[in-house]
Amino acid sequence: MIIITFLIIGLDGWTNPAGYSIYNFIIMTHDRQEFLYQLRDLSIIRHTAQNLAEEIDKVLQKVGPDKFAAVVTDNASNCALARSIISEKYPFIFNTRCIAHCVNLITKDVLGMISIFISIIFFYFC
Repeated sequence: MIIITFLIIGLDGWTNPAGYSIYNFIIMTHDRQEFLYQLRDLSIIRHTAQNLAEEIDKVLQKVGPDKFAAVVTDNASNCALARSIISEKYPFIFNTRCIAHCVNLITKDVLGMISIFISIIFFYFC
């Protein structure tokens, strides 16, 4: 019996209130379950695409790269290039941007324009 697993690895990073650069590695299953695989303090390394790709690859190697179908990150240039590096090394792993991050950025832009529009109306008519 052959069992094929299609997992997705997601990566996101942020700076916590103490100033540490924290990255999470999330593994998602085909049935939309999400598991926090690892939180890493990457404060001591530069967040270059190569370094992030190496960190992603460490997780892939531990779990088994053949179990993964995609790598997902936001669209920061270093993350986008890290996804490309992973997809070049493992051609069967798709390079995918996080749609939720894209929607968030679009929403911020639209709300920002509405705020400017309201300010202009308030300035001229009030």
